[in-house]
Amino acid sequence: MKLNEKLYNKKKQSILAIKEHKLCFVIEGDLLHYERNRTTGGGRFVRQYDPTSKNKKIVQKALNVFLQKKFGDNYNLIQTSIRIEMIFYKRVNKGWSNVDKQLAIEDLIHPYTKSDIDNHCKVYLDIFNNVIYHDDATIYKMTGTKRFIDRSQEEKVVVKIWYDDDFRSLQQKRDSIK
Repeated sequence: MKLNEKLYNKKKQSILAIKEHKLCFVIEGDLLHYERNRTTGGGRFVRQYDPTSKNKKIVQKALNVFLQKKFGDNYNLIQTSIRIEMIFYKRVNKGWSNVDKQLAIEDLIHPYTKSDIDNHCKVYLDIFNNVIYHDDATIYKMTGTKRFIDRSQEEKVVVKIWYDDDFRSLQQKRDSIK
């Protein structure tokens, strides 16, 4: 493959000049995790429902209020490439020894817990759809970490989102190079 060095360098410089933004926030309260749909009823009328939908809506409303306070009417859904990091702070289990609890809090051991990290991530990614970003298909990198906290502290998720300049301005920059 022969590379046009001049064009490559121009495009590379314009991409490197794109400003990256960061959005950080904390959602406090019991951690949500994805649960399988439940089925109710019997006979001819069977209905399926999402057991987490009520909690998702509560978090979405709180997130909308946060974004409105932070950005006012200037906030638009992110429609560019997104890198997201979520850190889930979960209470240590009651049944663990005091030594294991302290080691887990200090992030020196990583004991097994019932809820999977991917199930936590799925719920929050669903919540952020059409609230923070247009579609989770724009996420190109995601990391999720589970950390432990003392039982007296409230569970929370810390979210950090990095995104590029607005796609339209990015496209204009790329078009101007051609």
